[in-house]
Amino acid sequence: MSTKDALLMAAYKHFGDGGYNGTPLSAIAASCGIKTPSIYAFYKNKDHLYLEAFRHVLKSHYAFVKKKAKAAEGLSAEEQLFSVIKGLVEFHEQEVEMTRFFKQAYLVPPQHLKAKMDELFHQHETFLSGLLTDLFQRLMKEGAIAQRDTETLRAAFLCLMDGVFLEMFYYPKEEFHRRLHMIWSVFWSGLTNSNQRSGAEWKK
Repeated sequence: MSTKDALLMAAYKHFGDGGYNGTPLSAIAASCGIKTPSIYAFYKNKDHLYLEAFRHVLKSHYAFVKKKAKAAEGLSAEEQLFSVIKGLVEFHEQEVEMTRFFKQAYLVPPQHLKAKMDELFHQHETFLSGLLTDLFQRLMKEGAIAQRDTETLRAAFLCLMDGVFLEMFYYPKEEFHRRLHMIWSVFWSGLTNSNQRSGAEWKK
């Protein structure tokens, strides 16, 4: 791992634990076995490192979800849509330190960086929106889900994703997954032309 990448990994841990204000650059540097001034060879300052860590989490999350959605092509319509939710959940379950940092940044952002973070988040949401738009339009064309306004479908699905993300931190893992399937069954029934029973399975 390069020093630049190692600094990102250390940033997730320290910013995730102590937040922006509670994390000195010296702690991040010490984790990588370098002196604090050496950070400036890779990042301009603390703000730059924080924003790059935030950007990288969003980029990694999108790549993970996109890969899950791609792997689900050819499966049932429900499984294809559920794969996006699976991508969200599995990413956060697997990338523990990234997620701790993202949760901290998402809920308690440093105010002087919030505008830039909002810009980065909206870029990320634009990528997700494109993925969802393509998926919804294709499934509606195939007659697999009810015909509805794409913008409405996309907004509802993104809202579901936000809710799922927060539910992950409110409940123990087993209870969270139980609730997830209950929530999904209701959401899926609203997308279909009939009241068919949800059949998506969470494959470990």
